[in-house]
Amino acid sequence: MPIVEALQTIEFRLDRCGAVVASESMLAVASSPRYFDFNCPFPVYMQRRGAERPFFVMWVDNAELLVRR
Repeated sequence: MPIVEALQTIEFRLDRCGAVVASESMLAVASSPRYFDFNCPFPVYMQRRGAERPFFVMWVDNAELLVRR
């Protein structure tokens, strides 16, 4: 993954009492699309975090439902 942006902030203070330093950084990467090859039946299972039961379950055994129209 290529790095899109990298930032670093450094705060430095020095006086008679001593020194204080603080550093913060951020890194942004570009993600590329992921492709999946489904060559056998599979389940689609959707559940909210913390929920006891899923709100949607579907068994996909052909590509008819997956074609964009």
